Amino acid sequence: MMDLTLIVDFIVLWFIIICGYYVLLATASFLPRRKVKDDEMREPVRMLVLVPAKDEEKVVAELIRDLESQDYPKDMFRVLVIADHCTDGTADVVRHISSGITRVLVREEGEKGKGAALDYGTEHASSVFPEFRYEYIAVFDADNRVGPDVLLEMGNVLSSGQKAVQIKVLAKNPETSLLARVQALESVVLQRVWQLGKDRLGLVNAFAGTGQAIEKNLLYQMGGFGNSLTDDLDLTIRMARNGVRVKYIHDVATYDEKPDSLKVEIKRRVRWSAGHLGSLMRHGPRILRSRPTLLRIDALFYLLAILTPLLLWLGYLVSFLDWFGLATFSPTPFIVWLFLSCFWPSLVLITPYLDGEKGLYRAAPALLLFLLSWMVAVPVALAKLMIGDDGWTKTPHGVNVDFKFTDTHAGKKVISH
Repeated sequence: MMDLTLIVDFIVLWFIIICGYYVLLATASFLPRRKVKDDEMREPVRMLVLVPAKDEEKVVAELIRDLESQDYPKDMFRVLVIADHCTDGTADVVRHISSGITRVLVREEGEKGKGAALDYGTEHASSVFPEFRYEYIAVFDADNRVGPDVLLEMGNVLSSGQKAVQIKVLAKNPETSLLARVQALESVVLQRVWQLGKDRLGLVNAFAGTGQAIEKNLLYQMGGFGNSLTDDLDLTIRMARNGVRVKYIHDVATYDEKPDSLKVEIKRRVRWSAGHLGSLMRHGPRILRSRPTLLRIDALFYLLAILTPLLLWLGYLVSFLDWFGLATFSPTPFIVWLFLSCFWPSLVLITPYLDGEKGLYRAAPALLLFLLSWMVAVPVALAKLMIGDDGWTKTPHGVNVDFKFTDTHAGKKVISH
């Protein structure tokens, strides 16, 4: 009979490392922040704001109004909407509401995908805004809503010498369905623990695909956005390999639309998982061959984390073999399972309290159950990659909620329906 104790011990050790890592991040994120008095606006930087839009006529107008209403010098930024292979009136909507700061670039040919659209925008921006010279490129998704001080906060951090920034990403529609509420709570936990914790420790903060900005010259050095299934992750890892961090800003947020359809959300997670696995295959071997640095080690750990659901399935397989008497293994001490079982519920319960999002507590049980979606998404993504099915699919948008930003510096808002 096979003794699979070593396999079980490895799986348990991996989960202990994962949980210990998040304990470290959570501890760093929960510590009080040192107050730095900086009431004066630094010298503003010139930003080109890119908005990739594929059939977004239902939602793009609200974002454009938010961007054109920014408390930021109007001569220091421009907004370029890339109407990418649209079959609706996205371009016409943008032209109708634009006050001159915003223009639209229609893209009808070439490879589909968000990264390809962003690279097309950077390549053709000078022809759309020939009079505008910019130093930084920001990105917002067309379904987003932003408060009036977002560009100001991003610009202040960039002008202090940072080459790349990412602001908090939260849900704009937490009350439209239980699924949206679950994702809203998930976002609060991840932004507080994962992003803020990493920022405090100097680790690899991730671009989120929206609410991000990068120095133009650095973007060119990194080879552009690229058109992988997760262009934001891929760019993050390329930067980390070259010793460049993304600076995370927790004080302001962009609010994106969370799907109300379980089918749509599972498809999103399959796409994210496939993109993550693709980045692991592209960058993992290169990082292993490189000289170890803190950023490279953390980047590799970030990439390897996608294998966690597969290891859990392996553990189930071992238990199955043991159940039918085909294999055996030594049991893991109860105290270890108790720690692993209590860890995630603890984070889900404490984080909303610290971030002032107590209204999301009712979604906590559903979130703990919904985390199992990764058990489906990752194996399906791996299977799709193995058969060469790695096509990009758009997430449909169409939810409009009325925002009233009451305290944008603190990332607070009021939403009325």
